[in-house]
Amino acid sequence: RGRICNEDLSNAAEAEEFIIRDDAGRADCGYPWIASLGDNKYIIIYYLNPPDDGCGGIYATVAEIK
Repeated sequence: RGRICNEDLSNAAEAEEFIIRDDAGRADCGYPWIASLGDNKYIIIYYLNPPDDGCGGIYATVAEIK
């Protein structure tokens, strides 16, 4: 899950939450890094334990945020 916040996090409680992935095998996931790809697109890189193989790894999602 993610939220788009002001730089100083002053709107963190009110910022709309969005789902990045909903298929983690366990709660041990996260540690995100985000970078702009331009044109309102961002790459979100994170650690995830997928439910199918039990072996965690580094994954990425590209999201368009308007």
